[in-house]
Amino acid sequence: MDRKEKLNEINKITNMMEHLNAIVDELGDDFVYTPKPYNIKGIETRCVYVHQDCPDCLIGKILHRMGVPLDFLLVCEGLPATSVCNQLRQIPGNSFLTSRVSEILDKAQKEQDRGEPYGDVRKDAVNFALLHIQAVLDS
Repeated sequence: MDRKEKLNEINKITNMMEHLNAIVDELGDDFVYTPKPYNIKGIETRCVYVHQDCPDCLIGKILHRMGVPLDFLLVCEGLPATSVCNQLRQIPGNSFLTSRVSEILDKAQKEQDRGEPYGDVRKDAVNFALLHIQAVLDS
């Protein structure tokens, strides 16, 4: 990876983290996501990307702030964050979702789904993002 590619990757991680931080700042560190029972395609899921025409879970909120339409997120209900990101990467113009960004989102989603407060989710996401940034710098 050359210098320009490294900076580009770090900027994408940082951009996603800015959205995560803004959401946690709005909702508060003590906020715990309230699961909503939902049956999609015969699969019971507890957390949804979209509820009542608004982004709902942390990942839904982040992706929507990054420009992902709610209609796309609705189609992805029941899928983990990594699958949603993989599908988005297939669409031209979604280069903001690198594999590293996807991994950070996936970790945040798993913590949220376990009922972790968003402050803890943020702290772990920051630490995970820093590990990814260091790996980029070391490459």
